[in-house]
Formats: sequence, C-alpha cells, structure tokens
Amino acid sequence: MLTMNPFETSGQAEVFLEYDALISVDDGRAYRARVCGGEARDGTHRWHGWIEFLQQGQGSLVRTAPETTQPDRTCTVYWSTGLTQVYLEGALERALSLVRIRSSEGPQDGRHHSGRPPTPIPPPPTYAKLRGSTCALWSRRDGGGS
Repeated sequence: MLTMNPFETSGQAEVFLEYDALISVDDGRAYRARVCGGEARDGTHRWHGWIEFLQQGQGSLVRTAPETTQPDRTCTVYWSTGLTQVYLEGALERALSLVRIRSSEGPQDGRHHSGRPPTPIPPPPTYAKLRGSTCALWSRRDGGGS
C-alpha cells in the first residue's frame, strides 16, 4: 500500500540522501528515511525539501509536508546533509500525523485539516556559503539544516 502526503512540486523529485539506520515508533513499526526535494510549482524556481519514510516489512510510504523551502537545488541538498536522528524522529511523527488527519477528516487535498493552526514559521535563517551560493538554512526543531 502506498500512502503519500501530497504537495505541489514540479514533475521530477530527487532523492538526495538515504539513511541506513531505522527509525522506530512506539508500536514497534520501523521506517527507513530518505530526504527528497523538487522545484516548487509557484513560479519562483525555489525548491522544497521533504522526508519520506518507508515502513519496513510492509512497504507503505509516508512523507512529510515540505520541511524547508530553499532558493535552489544546491541549498536544498545542503539542508538535507544537516538533519539529525532526533529531527528525523520528529519528522516521522509529523508525517504519521498527516496520514491520521487525512484518513479521519475526509478531504485529501493536501491542505491542513487538523482544526489547529499550522506549524509556526521557523526562526529567521542563518546563512552559510556553499560553492559560491548563499543558502538560507532554516533551522527547525532540533537544528535540522544548521
């Protein structure tokens, strides 16, 4: 069974990084994480980055909503290299929460349906130089991307 949390990206998404270590949830299910990205469909040429989790043994896939928006592919790849185990655990919880919301509240249009406000905007960006490009590295939760 394939379960995904949709959002708008251009045609091709890329897998930037796959993790060997499994992430487990309280009920014993284990997931393998991979960080993906793709160009946004909003006309800005910015890139979204998100995380996909493949459940081991069953093959079902869940993914987060966009975890970051960066000015280009290079910055999105750089963001993906700074994610910690704790960040991935939180991202898995968010992805599973989106699946629960979608299955219990009806419309599957990718919009927020929980009845509570969306996640707050992350703190102001810090900047790093990468191959001559200034990348805004949005830190979320446990320092992902910084």
